[in-house]
Amino acid sequence: MGTLLALALVLPGQANHGAGMEALAIDMDVAGNSATALGPRQDCLTLAPGGDALVDVTATNIPPANSMTGFAYKLSYSSAAFTITSQDPNYLLAANADSLLANTSDPLPDDDLNDDWNSTVMDTGAGTPESGSGVLARISIHVDSSAALGIYFLTLNNHGHVGPDSLTAAPDSTFNASIAIGVPCDTDGDGWNDAAELVIGTSPDLNCGAAGWPAELVAESAETSTLNIADLASFIAPVRRLDTSVGHPDFDRRWDLKPGSSFGEDINVEDISALVSGSSGFPPMFGGQKALGLSCAVPAPTVSEKVTLPVPAVSPSVWVSASVPSSVSANWIVPRPAPVKITIACSPVRNSAICDTDKPTARSKPNSMKRRRNETMAYTKKPNTVNAAAAKKPTDNNPNTP
Repeated sequence: MGTLLALALVLPGQANHGAGMEALAIDMDVAGNSATALGPRQDCLTLAPGGDALVDVTATNIPPANSMTGFAYKLSYSSAAFTITSQDPNYLLAANADSLLANTSDPLPDDDLNDDWNSTVMDTGAGTPESGSGVLARISIHVDSSAALGIYFLTLNNHGHVGPDSLTAAPDSTFNASIAIGVPCDTDGDGWNDAAELVIGTSPDLNCGAAGWPAELVAESAETSTLNIADLASFIAPVRRLDTSVGHPDFDRRWDLKPGSSFGEDINVEDISALVSGSSGFPPMFGGQKALGLSCAVPAPTVSEKVTLPVPAVSPSVWVSASVPSSVSANWIVPRPAPVKITIACSPVRNSAICDTDKPTARSKPNSMKRRRNETMAYTKKPNTVNAAAAKKPTDNNPNTP
């Protein structure tokens, strides 16, 4: 079986309009990207074990009012699965004349001593600071040939661009991607890659229902999900999600069906087109047919199995003899304890290894067996204050004396 290496996305941060860029993202398809332009973003790439990938870290819409003089990010990842081998920052930050980059990032290839790699690049030249969209850095990732099966996370933290005031402005949104090794990028076959579903808020392991299929924006049935006109219309009514971004009161990540697209606001016409075009409009779960008008069955809820615990066996009780030291005065008063349950003789289960078998004793009488059975009864007694010197062993006349 193949291996899935998921570079899980970072969920959107707080809106920072006017200071931070619109989005900082990882693009798994470097084709079409340049220092000052971005092509369609791809959030997944399929590789074989031991393979290598070129990945772009991109910036979308750095505001001119807070242009860029540098950038920084911390890349957290599983060093047991892959290695960061190189980084080239000579793109957007070096686009204007007279740029002079100072790269103080951690050395590469990364030493893999921990699961973090820090990148910091500053423009120390006399040129005009950059703004707009483009590639911040192109990095190389090597997948270890012996990486264990499973999902590994690659996250961007402490990230943003540095403005003329030398302060780092966080982006409004951050998007990462996934690398699939030997398996499809889309685990559940609903047409959305796993990394995108984590942003949207649906499960990468379910391909039906509002919690599993991103296209099911309007749930009309608990048993089935159908992509229809109601889902398309939900971008406009009852709440207009179209043309909204992080920070807008009507923005909802659930309608951002193409996370990280650079076409206008976060929710735009590309998100609507995702319902009727591309792999999401013709998903594998329908055999590549157009999803519009088709239905899928919503999985039944999982019912927990009722577990009956066994009743533990009751161990037998045995007599315990006690004596009062001679040094204790005959008038010594024993403190009154709380009510206790006293079990006489060997009860309720006879164990010959602990209790003697019924045999003639000093207190044996013709009704010995009946007496012995009666003595196995337990009763609750609230002890009174007793004279310790008066304590006696059981006798025929007083068999219940402790």
